[in-house]
Amino acid sequence: MLNIPRLGYTDILGEARVLGEYLRFRGDEMVEDHRAATSGNWRPVLLIPGFLAGDATLYPLGARLRAHGHRVYYSGIWMNADCPRKTLDRLDKRLHDISLMTGRKAVVIGHSLGGVYARELARQNPDLVERVFLLGSPIRHTMGNATPYLRPFIAAMRMMHGRCMESVGTPCAKCGLDLPEEAPDVQETVIYTKTDGVVEYHSCLDTGAKVECLEVDSSHCGLPLNLKTWEIIHDRLATPIEVTNPTRLRIDAAATRPSKVAHRPRPGYLKLVRRDANAGSAA
Repeated sequence: MLNIPRLGYTDILGEARVLGEYLRFRGDEMVEDHRAATSGNWRPVLLIPGFLAGDATLYPLGARLRAHGHRVYYSGIWMNADCPRKTLDRLDKRLHDISLMTGRKAVVIGHSLGGVYARELARQNPDLVERVFLLGSPIRHTMGNATPYLRPFIAAMRMMHGRCMESVGTPCAKCGLDLPEEAPDVQETVIYTKTDGVVEYHSCLDTGAKVECLEVDSSHCGLPLNLKTWEIIHDRLATPIEVTNPTRLRIDAAATRPSKVAHRPRPGYLKLVRRDANAGSAA
């Protein structure tokens, strides 16, 4: 475990900046010139929200990506508080579906806990992921260095899902989740803020040959709405995309797609009623 300072109750007060960050983000979007939006250089982008958050928190970022020609896909999470193993399985299926639909490698952007999932998706599916963006994601001792205001919610998640939410750096005794520390074999952009009021920023830093760590002046909740964050994302996605063989990518995605679990069929209520009626008439 990293020996890094703990957040205090006063750190959360800085998160009130998120309102101003949202207004600046939307205002800059309104005056932005979209005539230079991408055409054939678009990417399929999967957005994953943070702990206790839903897809709606990433709608402004998704709208701006879409305005620049990218195809945006949401995770389908309305509140990110489920068992990590189950969540990763659903996100893995979502990633495969996106690859099958578009025939292109996806860009995965995760905020906070969503970035932890994005990083693992890239590790498991390097052939389907072009790049990942981690926005304030505590990839080192994930839940151990959070603001005190989150600790009651983390404790509740531990009660519901065993030790799933305690640490994703070691195998979970209940669901078997194990996230190694090595960075995935794809381009990874870590965006963090030293004034983070929710997670300690040291736990967000990653290392690896394809990893870049960039600091912005932002609150934790406002990282997806920060203008500097948007500038970094837009700049990285402006590079030319190589679409060598989309058919091959679709085949690979279909071949590695998680198999569906067969459910036992349940007898219909009408059949039971009809069976009882026939039995009564026979008597």
